[in-house]
Amino acid sequence: MKLSEFLIQYRREHQMSMDDLSRVSGLSKAYIGMLEKNRNSKNGKPIVPSIRTLNNLANAMGMSLDDFLHRIDGDEIEAINTPAPAKRESLISQLSSLYDLSELQHEALLKFLSLSRDDREAVSQAFLLISNLSHEKRTHLE
Repeated sequence: MKLSEFLIQYRREHQMSMDDLSRVSGLSKAYIGMLEKNRNSKNGKPIVPSIRTLNNLANAMGMSLDDFLHRIDGDEIEAINTPAPAKRESLISQLSSLYDLSELQHEALLKFLSLSRDDREAVSQAFLLISNLSHEKRTHLE
């Protein structure tokens, strides 16, 4: 589902106006309108929101950023996750401050974003498997 569709659907299902979503997310009503139309009102180009914006929306909806991103169409995630090399550092800096990442984690994310989409997917699946195995091991030990 596209971000624009998801926002409209969420607001309808929760009987929220743009003003309501604006208030709980900290985003302006005008910006929410642009997100729902997927068009910048000044230049007509599609909107590519920052990670911070997406995190604000996720928090306003009572879900994690990860859950929020899983509900959005992969092409839109690709635009967010694959910035031009000049913008990668800015994106990682946003994530670093948002999640209080160490320098090592910061560097790892920078390298991760430089991978192709297929490689990022493979690495993500491997991390998920490792995380699940680690959780199962801890559960067995308790």
